[in-house]
Amino acid sequence: MFVLLPFGRSAERPSDVDRPADSEQEVLDLLNSGPRPLRYVATNARRLRVVETLRQRGLLAVSAPTVSDAAHVAGLQTMWSTLGAQLCFALLSRVRLMRDPSEQSVLDLALSVLDAAYTRSALAVLEVALPAGLGGSTLNQLAEMPLLRDVAAGQPNVGMLHVTIAPQLPIVAVGGPAPLLYPTVGSRLGTRVVLLEHGAVANAVGAAIGPVRVSIEIVIEHTENQFRILGPTGASAFGDLTEALKTAVAMAREYVEKTAISRGARYPTVTHSATLTYLPGRTDDTGLLSATVSASATGRPSTA
Repeated sequence: MFVLLPFGRSAERPSDVDRPADSEQEVLDLLNSGPRPLRYVATNARRLRVVETLRQRGLLAVSAPTVSDAAHVAGLQTMWSTLGAQLCFALLSRVRLMRDPSEQSVLDLALSVLDAAYTRSALAVLEVALPAGLGGSTLNQLAEMPLLRDVAAGQPNVGMLHVTIAPQLPIVAVGGPAPLLYPTVGSRLGTRVVLLEHGAVANAVGAAIGPVRVSIEIVIEHTENQFRILGPTGASAFGDLTEALKTAVAMAREYVEKTAISRGARYPTVTHSATLTYLPGRTDDTGLLSATVSASATGRPSTA
């Protein structure tokens, strides 16, 4: 994964209410020369929280290769820069191998990503098709069941058996990646796949009419005699935990509600929770290690 500044943004400290704290500005300054690997930027848990706060505020972006990038490397898609996808997977391959990759190692990595996508997609179909209580109710649980996992992975021959697990109904696949993924999924599961005309935009329609949801986490750190809030508008310090929690809750709720409304939600419902972590055997304010306030706002988009 890589961290980078959003298009059109610089790392210069803005003068408005969105002004970053000093610790946040240090992270932004690292990105002046271009994208950086996340592991070089988030070198500890505190830095990782700063990165997440900046991401939620739109001051930086976190990027990672996609299945479509792998398809470009494998020559299965040509919708955007094949060279960019090849360079991305070359970098990933170099990190994995700890040496300059060959063309074959780059291709092998891309093919392994595609194979994993086929397998996970097949397991997702089985998750819907299988009755509850068969032994796994989530996709990860299904992946632990050897026969299902092998069939989904396109390896139906187990010992002297050829295992077939096929849905009774055809798969109707929609969304942009459907033509890339689901013909192989249908072949592995031995079932027909229907690709609808204009199906590539189905997910976009769903996103447009689906609920708007915004969430945020605000961390309160206990340092010496202060409780420091790392919030969406920067950092602030309090001498009392109760006041810090009250402020963080109000800050989080206001942020998610306003952001949800700005994204089209009408009358969003706001919820929040707080998780406090103490030193072993301590429950008083001075024993607090950190607190995390989480808030979310959910609402249907306005039709006006």
